[in-house]
Amino acid sequence: MKILTISSGGMPQRTLSMAGRGNALGMVFFLGVCAIVSPLLAVFLSLLVFTGAPTKKMAVACALGVGFSAALVAHGIVYNHPVDMTRWMVECGYYDGRNILSIGTSLNEDHNGLLVWNFLCWVTGNIGDLRLLQSLAAFFGYGLIAWLMMDRCAEETTDAWAFLPLMLFIFFAVPAQPLIGNVRSALGCVICAVAICKRRSYGFRDSLPSLVLIIVVCLIHNSMLLVLVLFLVQPILERNPVRNSIICVVAVVTMISVASVLLASHLFDGVPVITSVLKKASFYTIGTEWDQEQADNLLSNLSHVFSLLLLGVLLLRIYATRQHDGRTALVLVLTMCVIAMELTLVNVGNRLKFIPILIGSTYLLNNKGRGHAVDSRWPILADAFLMLLAIAVWLISMASFIPSFNYVEVMKSAVFYPLLLF
Repeated sequence: MKILTISSGGMPQRTLSMAGRGNALGMVFFLGVCAIVSPLLAVFLSLLVFTGAPTKKMAVACALGVGFSAALVAHGIVYNHPVDMTRWMVECGYYDGRNILSIGTSLNEDHNGLLVWNFLCWVTGNIGDLRLLQSLAAFFGYGLIAWLMMDRCAEETTDAWAFLPLMLFIFFAVPAQPLIGNVRSALGCVICAVAICKRRSYGFRDSLPSLVLIIVVCLIHNSMLLVLVLFLVQPILERNPVRNSIICVVAVVTMISVASVLLASHLFDGVPVITSVLKKASFYTIGTEWDQEQADNLLSNLSHVFSLLLLGVLLLRIYATRQHDGRTALVLVLTMCVIAMELTLVNVGNRLKFIPILIGSTYLLNNKGRGHAVDSRWPILADAFLMLLAIAVWLISMASFIPSFNYVEVMKSAVFYPLLLF
């Protein structure tokens, strides 16, 4: 296995390997102390130490280092104007002083019954530190992403020269805004990607942990119900992924269209559950005022185009390099569903896009055993194009996100965390 080598004057390769093979619990403590001094340094060390000895235990330790560092940085964010997170903070305040049984309802009617999300808000509200919510989002979001990629790297004994560019690609492809500013759907996508990737077989016992995770996610954001359905039918999809993905896409588009027609006909007025579902579908199809503004915004449209291109190239990269396993069918179906939803749901059709991006990204951990095309030139060009598309998505996302918070102070604390004390 190739190990990342530092240039002369830096830490030698053997030292890195020995550090990586140390006690995982001790490494968590070491990275935690580093994060309190400099979160950016802790992230750098987490990635560097993992490349020294990419084992499953070290994947957990280094992912915790990344997650804790992200949580510290996110905690310093103070928003200058309303965003999704400021709305969630108001929800957290709603639970202040209420008992835990109150999580069945929410200040936002759309969140009634979302027990996991409401529980996070309840915990945050009763602790009294409302910025804890964005720290939790950053910790679980970036921590799980890092663990998913590191764990996969350890399984496939991938060298550092494939792993480090992949982590950079993920940083761009999954920007901070959806994870920290919007939270619910992006965090749900991350957890779903982990659940799907860690499903060892289609047997009930092997599928149960992943199934529980996805059910938990459905109690954070109800759009993840589609993922639950796809997870359950994944064994069927795998039998003929191309044909069944087309059927799935047609079903999604038909479902949305039929929901709009049924709502307009007032056939189910007064039926609580059915009416609620129909309104949800029609609401997103017609679009709110904010949705329409986003639909007419040039940067928003460019972001959608780049995201769809990224998904398309990623899908091509997977299939052309003959990397077929139990996840490929689901990546194909989810990609096609995202495209179909983008064309019908105005602005929110991209909510599920991070699932195929994250799962598909694990296929970029190049190994010689991946097929004859891997050693040719074009996959490298495809990877370079994917990186450029991810950078474009990130730049557009940050163009709207950065002005919304105190980014100068946050960057200072990311470099040297004790600056928050001054």
